Amino acid sequence: GMVVGQSDFCARAAAEAMLMRDAFAVLFFVSVGMMFDPMSVGDCWPLALATLGVVMIGKPLAAYVVVRCLRRPVPLVLSVSVALAEFSFILAGIGLMYNILPPDANQAIILAAVVSISLNPILYRQIGPAVKWLQKRGIGFADPGGVNSMALPAPDARRVGAFLRGY
Repeated sequence: GMVVGQSDFCARAAAEAMLMRDAFAVLFFVSVGMMFDPMSVGDCWPLALATLGVVMIGKPLAAYVVVRCLRRPVPLVLSVSVALAEFSFILAGIGLMYNILPPDANQAIILAAVVSISLNPILYRQIGPAVKWLQKRGIGFADPGGVNSMALPAPDARRVGAFLRGY
């Protein structure tokens, strides 16, 4: 990827990779649809609501704390909070396989993930207005990095780097 990204074929490779990304996105949503049992919504809605609360409130709060501890700016914090991927399907599958989760919990996780995946684009569009609202009030913008605080810090010249190669 790094070699192609630095070559003249970068745009062509990116365009061809978009087709695969779209195919995998379709496959993902078809597989989620196959896992979801609409008849279980009536039985597991309290658990699904609690799970959705953890996903939509707990996950962004945890991401906020981690990214702010890394001294990153608020716009990046908000982007990371909203854009974290949903890996709950894998964890739910492992929980079912080892009989840790009951089937109702699996359906609650799937329902919460479907709702959160549906809400994330709406929330992501609100990042810009939220940043402007926070800037007006001066909340969370005491970043020492200034204009380039979104960029990673420059490497320390005194540190020695290492290159590891494996099989």
